[in-house]
Amino acid sequence: MYLIRNNRNGRALLGSTSNLASLRNKLAFARATDMPGALDLRLRGAISEFGIDAFSLEVLDVLDTKPEMTAAEILDDLAVIEKLWGE
Repeated sequence: MYLIRNNRNGRALLGSTSNLASLRNKLAFARATDMPGALDLRLRGAISEFGIDAFSLEVLDVLDTKPEMTAAEILDDLAVIEKLWGE
């Protein structure tokens, strides 16, 4: 679970991913190239208005997985956790 927070207006996008390293890399790439295209589409307007440097990534929770869990089970568990954080 993560938040991408707009540090200028306090708004945040709650999300989940099965690959946190990839999300971090996308944010780093967006910063390095000033091209936010790899990030969530819902952020584009705010990035255009405030700039990519106004945003930070906060990791809220990490799902403990077991080797026997399928990708579908992991995604289902992430969806449940995201719903709980959203409440």
